[in-house]
Amino acid sequence: MTLARRHPLATFLLVTYVLTAVIFALPLLGSTGIGLVPIELPGILPFVLVSALGLTAVAFLVTRVAEGRDGVRDLRGRAFSFRVSPVWYLVALLLLPLAALATAVVGQGLEPLAAIGREPTLVLGWLLALVVPAVLVNFWEELGWTGFALHRLQPRIGPLAASIVTTWFQGAMHLPLVFIAGGVTDGRVPPERYPFYLI
Repeated sequence: MTLARRHPLATFLLVTYVLTAVIFALPLLGSTGIGLVPIELPGILPFVLVSALGLTAVAFLVTRVAEGRDGVRDLRGRAFSFRVSPVWYLVALLLLPLAALATAVVGQGLEPLAAIGREPTLVLGWLLALVVPAVLVNFWEELGWTGFALHRLQPRIGPLAASIVTTWFQGAMHLPLVFIAGGVTDGRVPPERYPFYLI
């Protein structure tokens, strides 16, 4: 309790990384990961969802201990208040995929557009692939990283440095997913490519 009051960010990071290690231990050690334990798992998605929700829970818990109910109310308000027009949320949602489509057109000609013309359901699948992870995972992760960590770092080191540091903190949380099929890679990382400490 005292640590959380004096050093809320350090407490948040410590609890988040320990919780993430526990959540991803089974898929990492099982057949989807480095294969030390002969366990077959249906996939990584339930573990990713639990880790995102766990991250949010840690942010609210540490805020409650460090700042009380007023801090929780402030965090909730920042997370669930929409300060700009809904049009900008639509722009944010569509800009990256449209940029990816434009890049594909530059690299492959009109074939990506022709594929969409032949299979109009591609657009629906594409939109679902964007919206579902954003609602189920990304929003909850950002509540912890942006709403909690970045919010505390910005007054100390400024917005740019705080964004860079928070990105590294967030990247470290996802490190186990590099070694899990379906995590941030298409398949398992072969044993010969493991870092020296996993050999």
